[in-house]
Amino acid sequence: MDVIFQIIGILFWFVVILIPLVVVHEFGHLLMSRLVGVRVVEFGVGIPPRVWYRKWRGIIWSINAVWLGGFAKIYGDHDAIDTAHTDLEINPKEARSNYIINRIQELVEGKELEFFLEENNLEYNSSWKELEESGFLVGGLKDSVSEKKAKKYDKMVEQLEILVSWELDNKTNSSVVFYNKNIFQKTLIILGGVIFNLITAFVLFFILIGFISTPVQPMLLDEVKNLDDRVQVDSITNNIIVLNVVKDSPAFDAGIRGGDSLIRFAGLELNELESFENFANLVDSKEGQKVPVTYISKNTGEEISTEVDLVREDNNSPLFGVGSNGFGYLVSLKAKDLSTAVSLAVKQTWTIFRLNFEVLGNIVKAILPFATDRSALNAVGGPVAVGNVGNQIYNLQGASGILNIMAVVSVSLAAFNLLPLPALDGGRLLLIYLNKLTGKRNKKLEGVLIGFTFILLLGLGVVIAFKDVNNIVSGKSLF
Repeated sequence: MDVIFQIIGILFWFVVILIPLVVVHEFGHLLMSRLVGVRVVEFGVGIPPRVWYRKWRGIIWSINAVWLGGFAKIYGDHDAIDTAHTDLEINPKEARSNYIINRIQELVEGKELEFFLEENNLEYNSSWKELEESGFLVGGLKDSVSEKKAKKYDKMVEQLEILVSWELDNKTNSSVVFYNKNIFQKTLIILGGVIFNLITAFVLFFILIGFISTPVQPMLLDEVKNLDDRVQVDSITNNIIVLNVVKDSPAFDAGIRGGDSLIRFAGLELNELESFENFANLVDSKEGQKVPVTYISKNTGEEISTEVDLVREDNNSPLFGVGSNGFGYLVSLKAKDLSTAVSLAVKQTWTIFRLNFEVLGNIVKAILPFATDRSALNAVGGPVAVGNVGNQIYNLQGASGILNIMAVVSVSLAAFNLLPLPALDGGRLLLIYLNKLTGKRNKKLEGVLIGFTFILLLGLGVVIAFKDVNNIVSGKSLF
């Protein structure tokens, strides 16, 4: 039963933390597109099929069934008119014929026919709806339609083909099409998502640091005394939080897990610990003994008293088994004035942005065949990890902790999307610049590269999700 509640909690925090940030990312693409005059066909939350949609200000706004992200469909960016634009120079007649077929298929599959007809001053009546749903437009069920109905449909299709052909003539060189924009405007559109993720992170950090208080990495009293004098401590816990516990260590065997809080060790209260060195000396002084330990379980909130056998299995094994990183009191800080809040929010956003690339660099090194240190792979986490961390952080730090996690994840999304992989914004931008430098564009190769890297990332996501689930089931910390 506990596992079921944990899974529900993970799914809830996944939706609360990740989905809004993905939507913000896609909204950045939309706003930058509108800013430079490019048409946005549809903005969707989730992945189709559609659950609800409306057209407003020339854009189809949709909510879709699979809540794993969102999208902004930009006119002239890897769609029927983009393909036709590339092919018109090679074989105009064939390009037009293919465009009519591809565009009608787009209109039907994307459920855009109603809006396309309205734009051309035609009513989307029951006959058009019947035709759209019959499969006749995309080559299906033609043999099963009566001769009379087939003639009626043929006339409607002919009318639609004229409108689509007219669209090609009038939109190929239009300023509302993505491919007609200059390199600077395309860059703005592609980087719109990254820019908005960074702005979102800055705003969240500013609100936390300036008005609410922001939770920081656990720290001990010596670190608290040396804090920047522009900030003040808003709150500090009495108990030591432990985020990293070595598997099969004495601490682990005693039941202590990442996220638990230490209250007493060897009869001493741990509410005024100056440094990790002091704690390490205390542990060393008890080597070879069984010492009492009292801690609070993060899962149950229960205070547990037990004994720890401080005996090393070998020279390389830990005596207790908790790491200095993520060991300390939970501290929340607040800026003393708004100008400090702005500068600290910028600094925090930049620091996390830079750290993301350092971590990504270490991960790349770790996956190389000749790598000797693969510990960086432990830092890899997916949506399941985000949901799990959100679940744990909320229990520890409440709403401010969730806002902090959202800010961190928003920066991470920005950094990840800048990677030079064709399915990501960084890769798209790289292809655009290569096309500009060479003066040529191989759209088929682009499509293959984007499709391949998308499948690769999807597969990697499944593997990471499996690892995250396995870690949760086995009781490992995902911090």
